[in-house]
Amino acid sequence: MNNQRISGWSLRNWLLLSFGLSIVLIFVFTQALIIFGMPFTSFKGLLDSQTEKAFFDISELADSSKRQIEKWIFERQGDVKAIAENPLLMLAVENILHQSPTTSAAEAEATLKQLRAYLSLWKDSHYKEYSKIEIIEADSGKILLSTRPEEEGKDASQFSYFRKLLNLVVKEVVEKQMDTEGEISNLIFARGIRSSAKGRIPVIHAVLAIHDSMDNIRSILHEGIGQTGEIVLLDQDMRLQAPLRYPLINGSVPEPLVFILSTKPAILAAQGIETIIEAQDYRGVEVIAATRHIRINTELAWGMVVKIDAGEIFQPINQALVAHALAISGALLVGGFLIILIATRLTRPLSALSQAAVAIAEGDLSVRTTPAGSRELQDLSRSFNIMAARLEHWNKDLSAAVENRTVELAAASTSLRESEERYRRIVETSSEGICMVDAEYQTTFVNPRMAKMLGYQPQEMLGLPIASFLADDEQILHHEQVALRKKGQGARYERKFKCRDGSLLWTLVSATPIQDEKGMFAGSLAMVADISEQKRLAEILRENQVRLDLALRSAGMGMFSTNIATGKRIFNNQACLLFGIDPKSFSGSAEEFFKTVHPDDREMIKAALARTIALDVPYETEYRVLWSDGTVRNLSSRGRLVRNGSGQTGRVNGIVWDITDLKKAATEKAELQEQLFQAQKMESVGRLAGGIAHDFNNMLMAIIGNTELAIEKSDPSTSIYEHLQEIFTSAQRSADLTRQLLAFARKQTISTKILDLNELVSGMIKMLQRIIGEDIDLVWKSSTKLWPVKMDPSQIDQILVNLAVNARDAIAGVGTLTVETENVIFDETYCLTHAGLIPGEYVLLAVSDTGSGMKKETKEHLFEPFFTTKEVGKGTGLGLAMIYGIVKQNNGFINVYSEPGQGTIFKIYLPRTQIAGAVVTKDAQQQPDRGTETVLLVEDELPILKLSKTILERYGYTVLVACSPREAQALAKQHQGPIHLLITDVVMPQMNGRNLVESITVSRPGIKILYMSGYTADIIAHHGVLEKGIHFLQKPFSIYSLTAKVREVLSDS
Repeated sequence: MNNQRISGWSLRNWLLLSFGLSIVLIFVFTQALIIFGMPFTSFKGLLDSQTEKAFFDISELADSSKRQIEKWIFERQGDVKAIAENPLLMLAVENILHQSPTTSAAEAEATLKQLRAYLSLWKDSHYKEYSKIEIIEADSGKILLSTRPEEEGKDASQFSYFRKLLNLVVKEVVEKQMDTEGEISNLIFARGIRSSAKGRIPVIHAVLAIHDSMDNIRSILHEGIGQTGEIVLLDQDMRLQAPLRYPLINGSVPEPLVFILSTKPAILAAQGIETIIEAQDYRGVEVIAATRHIRINTELAWGMVVKIDAGEIFQPINQALVAHALAISGALLVGGFLIILIATRLTRPLSALSQAAVAIAEGDLSVRTTPAGSRELQDLSRSFNIMAARLEHWNKDLSAAVENRTVELAAASTSLRESEERYRRIVETSSEGICMVDAEYQTTFVNPRMAKMLGYQPQEMLGLPIASFLADDEQILHHEQVALRKKGQGARYERKFKCRDGSLLWTLVSATPIQDEKGMFAGSLAMVADISEQKRLAEILRENQVRLDLALRSAGMGMFSTNIATGKRIFNNQACLLFGIDPKSFSGSAEEFFKTVHPDDREMIKAALARTIALDVPYETEYRVLWSDGTVRNLSSRGRLVRNGSGQTGRVNGIVWDITDLKKAATEKAELQEQLFQAQKMESVGRLAGGIAHDFNNMLMAIIGNTELAIEKSDPSTSIYEHLQEIFTSAQRSADLTRQLLAFARKQTISTKILDLNELVSGMIKMLQRIIGEDIDLVWKSSTKLWPVKMDPSQIDQILVNLAVNARDAIAGVGTLTVETENVIFDETYCLTHAGLIPGEYVLLAVSDTGSGMKKETKEHLFEPFFTTKEVGKGTGLGLAMIYGIVKQNNGFINVYSEPGQGTIFKIYLPRTQIAGAVVTKDAQQQPDRGTETVLLVEDELPILKLSKTILERYGYTVLVACSPREAQALAKQHQGPIHLLITDVVMPQMNGRNLVESITVSRPGIKILYMSGYTADIIAHHGVLEKGIHFLQKPFSIYSLTAKVREVLSDS
């Protein structure tokens, strides 16, 4: 033994290290847990909690500011709408701009003064924040009225909001502008002041503009945002809408409505993205910013950035971290002092024993210790002295024996040492574990790698049964392997070991039996490799596969894999369900796969696969499959090319899912959009037809009436008479064209009656035969007990005549025209599969021909006005459009069935009425009786007024004429005698016909009423149907129509 001191730490040092390190780690871990929380759990530390709270607070501030700004804008939009749509203001503005010649300058100035006071009152009583309120004349663009009188008369036509409103682009405009008096940015809310008269197309007479300073919104922008907080408003182009709180990084102050702010939060806000981020602001300072999108109207929107410096937000967090750091430092100092004190007291008695043991180890066997300290330490000291005495005695005896034996072993030792060194190097440096057991399977040797894998020291495993290191569920398999070893058989197998810490270790064992010199089983040698990582990866792969299968199954998706070389396909169970095949019987061959695909889609799939292989692009295709029960399903496949180890194309792997419902939904959506577009188009043309009908019929009225009077006074033998007849005929055709337009637009004024279609159609058969000619057979099939319908009889005439004319033109040579009636009931089930139908009871009127039929493209435009396939001059294109309007006006449906060369069938469904009735037959035209009554005639068109007066006076009536409702009211009051009949136009300036009747019947309650108009605009009719008890004469009318209707009204009791 050498005399060097054994190196190493003292017990005192170990105690200091152990206790100190344990306390430090526990305290530091506890503080870290408090500050940072526990990862992968819901427990959050102080840092995360404070950060989340800061982000939540600024997000709440952003939402609150957004709501306040939106409320601010909504209040001002409501103000401008309330003022602009005030009926009194609309009428007053209209009277000012279109003054009557009788209006004096004083009256006009008084009206202006009242309006100015009204605007000022509104400005002062609503928020008291508006800069000014103006009314701008539409024709001149000059300011008519302003709460700043000095600005009245100025030109405002250059402002874009004024132009937009006059062009009818929008109903309301919100626009930014710099105030003309200074540098303050204004927000202008503008709206058109329209005509107050009912029954006319609205006309903008003036524009109302409310100016509000952006300074009024600053209280919102700087409320509750901390010491460094700020709210920035921008438009879609990132231009500032209000001044910034701080100067830019270069010290300059940006100008609102001019400067473009291009920081990251500003870009997100201008794009309408609402989020919260950490970024630099325009000063280069790190901030926490929340972005919000504020929609003002369809043309204008603001982006809003609410930001606070990160330093202000994180200041409480940093202070908390410093406090915890100081607490940790103080605790460590106190704990260290206590640990040193305790360790010194415990280890002092052991120091003497330690020094004596070191002396004996260095060869001084004469050293002894003095017992001291606790009883245990004193016993230990005495035992040490006894041991030292015995060692000293034995050492003397052994010295002589050792000296002799040393010489003998010297030679063998050298050879053995070399062999052991080689063996030790191989075993200890092996990357695999090595284990040897005896015949009883007790461990006799393990190398360091084997021990390390299981968490033991090699010496700890020696002598223990190898089975004690195996997992519980491996015991039976272990005994099976033991039996094989004893039979002299080696094996390679997987085995699960139990580590010292209780964890399990997967290994690959290669075991070989060991035999003694007699050939008997003496034990086993095993090489053990750690395969835990491979097992873990395999388990992760398996779990991922299970999750993927579950996700795809939940989404209704299947997986496929296509071998490019053989064309063979592998489907999972979900994919087999999508293709309608049995997973057990599906071989996966290309031939069997394509049997499930619709024949028209097979080449498309092959082409898509070839494209993926050739260009290395994703495999994407949609196709149909045929199930064994005949069901057709739409599928979509997506996949990618997978190469083998050598880089060559090997397979296409992907997913497949059912898109049948998506396809069906897309088709239904397209059909609904087409129906909506058709309805909107028909409504637009209808509004156009109604708009022109009134003026057009007034002009035709003057032409037809005066032509009739001229014809009566002309000699039939002269050429002038013929010319007048041509004028009369052309005017009548123009009137028919107008009626067709109104019928299509469902704005034709009608008088409904209870009808039996069988009786009405029977009365028209001869006329229809004359229309279609002798070469076409007319077949009339009437249904028995036909339900009654309620509509105008003349509309049935229009429908049948137009369909007969179309059938005649479609039949080349001989053919057949069939007219049928039938009772029909549509239930809810039928209507679900036939778009546009409503459940109920209907009377069917079907008209079919054996003509040339129509293509699908023609049917799609069939009911559009002015659409015709006839030659120029042979059709107006309004016949079928008129039929469509009549059917819709009477809440019915019309369907067309036609194929080229197969003829056409029109099926018209009219709602059944529950009240039975008979057809009102038409009487032959007779010369009306003359009269002596007094008639008050009101018409704003002077030619029609004169013409109607002439006709009535010729038939003996006393006629009082008025060219306006006001004049008619005056005549009704001033005339001393009775007035038997009031004939009034429906649509007139100042007052419509109905309002005029209501005012006159107050003073003359017994007077009879006759309305006349080219277009009623629902004033006396609802959806074109006359209200009960109303007498109406459609313009243009003939002499006979007027005199006969007047006689009918006067004779009506």
